Amino acid sequence: REGHGRPIRPVLLDPEPFLPYPKPAMTSGRRLVLVSSGYRPNVTGGIARFISDVAPELAALGHDVRVMTATDGPSTVDLEDGVWVHRLHPSSENSRVPEAPRAVDAFASVVADELQRIASWWEADVVYGSLWDVELLGVLRDGRVPVVPMLATPVAEVAAHEGWDQPDAPAHAMAAGLMELERELIEGAQVVHAISSAIVATYDGLYPGALDPDRILVAHIGRSDDGIDDHHTLPSEPPIVLFVGRLEARKGIDVLLQATPAILDSHADVRIVIAGTDRTSSVDGTTHAERWLRDHPNEDRVVFAGEVDDVALGALLAECSMVLMPSRYESFGLVVVEAMMHGRPAIASAVGGIPELIEHGSSGILVPVGDPLALADAVIRLLADPLDAVAIGRRGRNRYEHHLTVPAAARRLCEVLEAAIEGSRVTIGQR
Repeated sequence: REGHGRPIRPVLLDPEPFLPYPKPAMTSGRRLVLVSSGYRPNVTGGIARFISDVAPELAALGHDVRVMTATDGPSTVDLEDGVWVHRLHPSSENSRVPEAPRAVDAFASVVADELQRIASWWEADVVYGSLWDVELLGVLRDGRVPVVPMLATPVAEVAAHEGWDQPDAPAHAMAAGLMELERELIEGAQVVHAISSAIVATYDGLYPGALDPDRILVAHIGRSDDGIDDHHTLPSEPPIVLFVGRLEARKGIDVLLQATPAILDSHADVRIVIAGTDRTSSVDGTTHAERWLRDHPNEDRVVFAGEVDDVALGALLAECSMVLMPSRYESFGLVVVEAMMHGRPAIASAVGGIPELIEHGSSGILVPVGDPLALADAVIRLLADPLDAVAIGRRGRNRYEHHLTVPAAARRLCEVLEAAIEGSRVTIGQR
């Protein structure tokens, strides 16, 4: 210590080995930007899951891929599986979509800011992302790069199921404003990617005149195989019936719970597992799980698993005998694809894009929307005929392998994005 008259011997620390930043392989493909506020590990839904799956696949095909996503922490840029992932803190000072709710404006604006920041040394050929929350609108209004929105479930469809379309609903003004912004994004996009033919009809009905038929390309999305080799047979007894999705009216959770007593009565050992985020009712302040447990206090064969991560979801799919999707609307139906991936028969509503995935009676079973008796009957028939359930699961797996893998979906998406890039060049050339 100073003043004690004894010199302090220097301490030499071994230097840390220098770790150079990894360099991605040079690409000869396109410069692609994918936008999704949710990206792994923060997957927030089916569309975020697809973008998380398809980005590395596009990079593997030789494209220079960047993902713009959101983070609660400081903004970072990382190279992950050949993809530059820009995790952006939505704190832009440039309000590019001031008509939108603050969170929507903040993310749409910070994405446009980031593209502008890197434009001096890296300029995108096209920007792609979901229409949801108009995440591409800041880029569209900036006008530098062609954008391709993915048509998934629109705000207008959700509003109809949630009651937001009623003038006295608290969320009515917010929903109406987002609908106008969705229309602006659709009308201004170079090309629009429809993930099913059904979603085109939905938008034509809800946003009349917004879609130009010459700018719509229909291309199914897909799901990465999680590598669990369980699709050759079904698990042994006891049978498990699985529901995966948010516990809300649009996903048909009320239909399932109405069908549940008949399903339980049909088979002494059957269990029903419900996986997904539960929602509190605005009427009585309780969740679906709380109401079910209150009304059926002695029934332990219904399990509310809550929100699950990818590992837990894979385990549930491997353990179950069938997967239910009694939705009132789906633009595509990624849960059906996940069931097919695992060789599990899917019983789903004949609505939206689902009939484009399932051939009724062959690769799955379709039931009328909002019909708990039909849902229960379909489940009971498969429980009574496990050989038929196995056969349906195998045909579903075959459908997945030939059409619904991410490599197949990535090739289709490349065609969509290439059409936007070439179209923009033609337009620029004519000016």
